[in-house]
Amino acid sequence: MTENCVICGSKIPPHMTDEGVVYWEGGHNAEPYASGRCCDLCHGEFVLPARLKQMREEKYGKKWKPTEFKTT
Repeated sequence: MTENCVICGSKIPPHMTDEGVVYWEGGHNAEPYASGRCCDLCHGEFVLPARLKQMREEKYGKKWKPTEFKTT
């Protein structure tokens, strides 16, 4: 079963072990960025940041500003 990513439209490749055995073919849940399934790349680039933003806004509200970290 091969689906297309709802974000970029590419085919969602299956996840395989080092031996080439398929252990997952469903892609990732694309919520809250989109409705449907997404590929690994879009999951990391769009979905995870959207989830983190959503959690931050739920906790701190929309006025949250990132803190600058000093490396000294």
